[in-house]
Amino acid sequence: MHRAMLRQLKKYGFSSAQLIGLFLFIGVGLFHYLLANEKCLVCFGGDKIFLTEKAICSSGIPALIPYSASTLDAKNRDVGPFSEQQVSSTYYRHWLGTDSLGRDLLAGLIHGTSIAFKISLLAMLLTVMIGIFFGYLSGYIGDEGFRVERGILLTGIVISCIALFYLVYGHGLTRLIATLVILVTIAFMGIKSDSTQHSKNSWAIPFDLLTMRLIETFKALPDVFLVLILIGMFRKANFTNIILIIALVRWPTITRYLRAEIIKLKEEDFIRSAQALGLSKFRIFKDHILPLAISPVIVATAFGFSSAILLESTLSFLGIGIPLDQVTWGTILKSARYNFSSWWLAFFPGLMIFLTVLLFNSLGDRLSDYFRGE
Repeated sequence: MHRAMLRQLKKYGFSSAQLIGLFLFIGVGLFHYLLANEKCLVCFGGDKIFLTEKAICSSGIPALIPYSASTLDAKNRDVGPFSEQQVSSTYYRHWLGTDSLGRDLLAGLIHGTSIAFKISLLAMLLTVMIGIFFGYLSGYIGDEGFRVERGILLTGIVISCIALFYLVYGHGLTRLIATLVILVTIAFMGIKSDSTQHSKNSWAIPFDLLTMRLIETFKALPDVFLVLILIGMFRKANFTNIILIIALVRWPTITRYLRAEIIKLKEEDFIRSAQALGLSKFRIFKDHILPLAISPVIVATAFGFSSAILLESTLSFLGIGIPLDQVTWGTILKSARYNFSSWWLAFFPGLMIFLTVLLFNSLGDRLSDYFRGE
């Protein structure tokens, strides 16, 4: 199975170095706990073999690196990779050095890879979902494709505004209920739209105009200002907020590319034939337009991974990203500002960021060439 997957990936023209880098990034991101951990992965106790959560295990299978990202080694604070270290054996050596608290740099880089993988993956999934949704509204529905009775439209706007208020200022279950109310309201207006397309008392919602003006507003602001504005809207730094910020910054790119492809495809004869057969707008979009228009979305997503990783590292470096107790590439770089002689704290995380961004940019370039037939 893995050979078939490799052959499929190589059809896109990926080099062996790109595939190795991609699998390493995903593997370390998923299995970081098995690589760097001060606890034994498996303990042997008498006749039993069991997983352990204890730091001390008399006999068992240890991790490859005997430190986690938060492990403190008071005897080896701020030591370099080539400095003399006070360790009991070579296994406990800090191969890339430590920071001022005695935390192992290699374990921190592995944990930072996990953070970068999770945030970039979830952020880009959310980005693609938002981008496709607005691309559908703007490119396929357009300015005249969605008409609703005036009373239903005004009622839906009032209900959505009230629910949006509770979504922003509510907590827990209140936010969930508000989200469901908004989704149900939109779905109800969508159902009513199909039955009022030719009614004189219906109003058209100019989705294309509204979406493009929203994109122009986002693009008019520099990304740094936009990120700071979005951060100010959240009460504290956490993973969810960073994912939302990255998605809100990146979705216009997905929507613009998808909109252009949809506008070109919806004038084709096979789309007009599907419309003449009475197929619903969503079904035509899902079955016939999206599969043909997805290529620029895939390319933009590949480039988006590098942007998401770079943005997360930048926010962590500035101290306004994820919680301060988490070790990431950006927080390690931040610690290098307070001790310029600790060159390893700047070099190794900077190298990781550079190589990862280069990897996803090269994947994006290769995908772009493939879809252009080069």
